[in-house]
Amino acid sequence: MNMESNINNTTNKHIISVKIGNINYNLSTNESDEYINGVAKYINNKMDELSSVYNSLNKNSTSFLLVLALNIADDLFKQRQLFNKNTKLISELENKINVLSSQNNEFENKLKDSINSCKNKEDSITYLEDKLKNLTEEKDKLISSLENQLNNVMTEKDNINSELELKLNNSLAEKDNIISNLEQKLKKALEDNETLNYELESKTNSLLKKEETISNLELKLKQNLDEKDSINNQLDNKLNFTLAEKDKTISELKQSLSEKELIIDNLKDNLNETTIKLSNIKDIEELEIEKDLQILDLEEEIENLKSQLKKLQ
Repeated sequence: MNMESNINNTTNKHIISVKIGNINYNLSTNESDEYINGVAKYINNKMDELSSVYNSLNKNSTSFLLVLALNIADDLFKQRQLFNKNTKLISELENKINVLSSQNNEFENKLKDSINSCKNKEDSITYLEDKLKNLTEEKDKLISSLENQLNNVMTEKDNINSELELKLNNSLAEKDNIISNLEQKLKKALEDNETLNYELESKTNSLLKKEETISNLELKLKQNLDEKDSINNQLDNKLNFTLAEKDKTISELKQSLSEKELIIDNLKDNLNETTIKLSNIKDIEELEIEKDLQILDLEEEIENLKSQLKKLQ
């Protein structure tokens, strides 16, 4: 904590230890030890005074420090009002001095006029000299009185300035305490951030392990797909073999169909020969009917064979 004087900040700083509210502080300052101890005593007296009134508050609590700040601010405003009142009084006294000086000048002018008018009269001169002396004495007394009053006002002004500087330094001390608290909170926030980073790293490692597990599952899936392809190849080979057998069966059916067609042709030839031989129309008709029935049977059988052939294809 640094405490610097607004009047003389070029002197060498020194360290002084003071005790405020049961806590020791090392202060770097340009002020005298007596002045700093007086400031510390003022704060301690204020804290003791407030503790007797607000005995339920802890001296280090924010509420107590707020009440302390309000009381110091109240003293500051009262001193400012007193300072303004004294400043006004000084202004009035200065105006009175100016009026008296003006009157004195008038008296001196009148005296000079009287001296000039009574220059040849020694009694008048003596009288005027005595009167001037008395006026001068009265003027000196009045000036001396005004100077004393002015000195008193200046002394009060210096006291007010000292108190204002003290209160300003107290405000700076409070500001430093607030900054210290904020730094502690920031430190805690950084520690919490480190904890979150550790948890994030743990979760990341867990995720990497899961990805490794997924990779192993994908490898097993690939192996299963390879096994499936092998099984499909075996099924294709079996299917090709089955198709070959089906083609063989179709070929046999085609051969059987060709044989049936040959039989039909033979029957047709036999029918023609029989037709030539038979002269009886009735016999021919019966043969034709029989022939037609045989042809229908053979055609139906052929259609069945073709249907089986289509199914096989």
